[in-house]
Amino acid sequence: MRHHTSTHIILGAARKVLGNHVWQAGAEKEVDRSRLDISHWTRITQDQTNKIEQLANEIVMANIEVDSSWVRRENAEEKYGYRIYQGGVVPGKQIRLIRIGEFDVEACGGTHVTNTKQVERVKIFSTKKIQDGCCNCPVKCSGKKKKSKNDKHILCKKITI
Repeated sequence: MRHHTSTHIILGAARKVLGNHVWQAGAEKEVDRSRLDISHWTRITQDQTNKIEQLANEIVMANIEVDSSWVRRENAEEKYGYRIYQGGVVPGKQIRLIRIGEFDVEACGGTHVTNTKQVERVKIFSTKKIQDGCCNCPVKCSGKKKKSKNDKHILCKKITI
């Protein structure tokens, strides 16, 4: 769920940093990672990647409610336009909208967190141009590093030395 919601957040952040021409060109959402392909005419620079990641994490930490609601298709299209179909057009007269405050709205049938803070932290590992007009962004969500038994052993060893 965290990674699915993070793709919505990254896409919204990419649109704000790179421009309104940015569309989702593909995505893969797994339990432990995700990948977002976006339309952009040039390779995304490291500075742009940092700005996207920073804005995404600001949205995450802003503790914004992630709202899920069923809406008549005509009403959704009239209010938000066709940009709601980032993952492709969804069937039916009623469509499910995922709304992250005023930041992003998309038609989506996937599972999501209920609040952006549940994503914890977003890290874009790299960006690469995979074809003309399309860039790939692998993403991982994580929280604070969890301590293992080995960490405790190393700490005890340092204290006793």
